[in-house]
Amino acid sequence: MLATRAQKYEILLTALSSKSTMDEYPSCYGCLGSCLLEEKMKQVLSCALLLCAFSLTAPAAVVTFEDLSGSGAVPVNYGGVLWDGFWNYYDSPQSPYTPASGVERVYNYETAQFAFAAPVVFNGAYFAGQDNLQYNLYLSGNLVASSSSIALSATPTFLASGYSGLIDEVRVVATPGYFVMDDVTYNAKTAVPEPTTLGLVGIGLAGLLRASRRRKSQPV
Repeated sequence: MLATRAQKYEILLTALSSKSTMDEYPSCYGCLGSCLLEEKMKQVLSCALLLCAFSLTAPAAVVTFEDLSGSGAVPVNYGGVLWDGFWNYYDSPQSPYTPASGVERVYNYETAQFAFAAPVVFNGAYFAGQDNLQYNLYLSGNLVASSSSIALSATPTFLASGYSGLIDEVRVVATPGYFVMDDVTYNAKTAVPEPTTLGLVGIGLAGLLRASRRRKSQPV
């Protein structure tokens, strides 16, 4: 197995660790020490940055409705979504109102809406039916974006929101008539890195800067 750069520095430092060698080559010993410190700081910084990236990435939630059975009104807080009481689910075959996955899907008529308790990034959903349909997206009661419009058919089509910002309400506008919706996809609000993780990043950057300055100031 190949040694890493930090491991090579440690081997050299061990070889130079006798007092006679340190007295004879003080600048070499100091330089290797600075190089080792810099490599260690790079490792700390890399780990901290990976933690930040992980904390900023939230997996997409997909509401498939498959754990519902038969037909009925969608529960108000089902799937992390606030349904307004006018959405109903069912599992019986009916063309052109085809589910995108499984057998369950929800249906509504013309203008319908659903919301989120906290802002999310709304990716989109699958639709089927025989109307034209689009989204209007809102945040705190203000319209922030509108999607493109699609013509529905018996083949479920994914309508992307086309908007990467945060929203807390989706209004579905179909012209005219009924439609079915399935596989609603959204991402929870981007998490803020914990103070501990940000502290590790700061420590890593400061350590790298100090190590770099020390090495540059070492006598040749």
